[in-house]
Formats: sequence, structure tokens, C-alpha cells
Amino acid sequence: MSLTWAGWQRGAGQFDKKIGSLIGNSLCAITLTTGQIYYGTLAEAKDGYLRISGVYYVQNATQPNGGALQFHLLSQQKTDWNAPDWMAIPLDKVLFVENVGTSSRVAKLIEQDQAAIPSLNATKQ
Repeated sequence: MSLTWAGWQRGAGQFDKKIGSLIGNSLCAITLTTGQIYYGTLAEAKDGYLRISGVYYVQNATQPNGGALQFHLLSQQKTDWNAPDWMAIPLDKVLFVENVGTSSRVAKLIEQDQAAIPSLNATKQ
């Protein structure tokens, strides 16, 4: 997976200029302080929070009988009961933000998923 650091000044809660260039332009990976990673398009970056649209996350699952660990990329809009169009994440929960390379495996999987569901693309904000 090809990821590029897009940095920000965590202590002051102020975004580096590179974060602003990601808004609406590319797929990002947002890693939370809990270790959870969300993927989506950065729709807004303000003091106090990030808002991402087209949200995806990875779910771990083990096969029955102690088999190998598997990873599933899931669309939050398709899996959550409320089918959210976007997610706001408080900055104090964000460890770092990365730009996801267009040729990465996760970018290709998201692209395939969105192409299969036209309504998902229509609801992006």
C-alpha cells in the first residue's frame, strides 16, 4: 500500500498547509489514537474536527477452527443502519492523516466498490 504522510501540528490543533490540499482531492487514511483506520475523502478540515465522506474501514475476522486472520474492507454507508454519507472525527482522536496512493490496493478496492453502486457516488458531499 502506497501512503504518503500529509502531516499536521497535533499539539496546537492547527493543520499544516498539506492537509488543506487534500480536501476533496484524494482518498485519505485517518488513523485514530485507538489504532482504528478510516478511509475516505477529506471533505472538511476545521479547528476541532475532520469531516470525511465515502467512509470505509477494515474489519478483522478469523476463519473457523483457528484459521488465518482475514481483513475485510467495508463501506460504512452500506454496513451501518443509518447509512451515513459522512463522518466527523474530533482532532484529539486523530493520530495522523495520510494521502492514499491511487494505485494502492485499498484505493482500487474502494474504486471497485463505488463503481458497483451508483447511488454511493451520488450521495458524496
